[in-house]
Amino acid sequence: MTRALDILLQHAEQARDQALAACQQAQARLQGLQRQLDQLLGYQRDTEARDPTREGRSTGIDALLVHRSFMQRLQQAVDLQQGQLDHAQLHAQAVQADLLAAELRVAQVQKLQQRRNLENLRQQERQEQRRSDDAGQQRLHHSRAQAAEADAATSAAAASASPSTNRPDPATAAAKAAPPRAAPARGALMSR
Repeated sequence: MTRALDILLQHAEQARDQALAACQQAQARLQGLQRQLDQLLGYQRDTEARDPTREGRSTGIDALLVHRSFMQRLQQAVDLQQGQLDHAQLHAQAVQADLLAAELRVAQVQKLQQRRNLENLRQQERQEQRRSDDAGQQRLHHSRAQAAEADAATSAAAASASPSTNRPDPATAAAKAAPPRAAPARGALMSR
């Protein structure tokens, strides 16, 4: 399972890296188009500043027609460049969304991998605890069995060690069995 997650993570990271490269290319293209548009707009401002009819100057009709024609073509170029810039912005936004989705996918796989690793670690800990508990139970059972064997051996040794110590002495037994004698009265001893 871990190997499969490693492969899945590797593919997700490759997809993210490709999305990042595409996003960087889209941003570079967008910046290039913006620079070109800025240049065109600057050129358009400069050309308008050189308008032959500006500030009441008189000019020939031919020069005026050429200037207006040129300004129209310049405006068309600006409009075209603005359209390309707008399209590039939409593309950059889409690529940015793809990158975000790819990064999210990588994060999800990493999170899943972390959970699996944690589950495996917990399972190993439970198995180790089970083995430790079983070993403790076996040691306890073994020590109880040894203690029981030792008690039985001690009892057997004590019983077989000396048969005479267990039998009472006949004189001691008779003395214990006989009723106690009454002491002679005090006056009886004196009268003798």
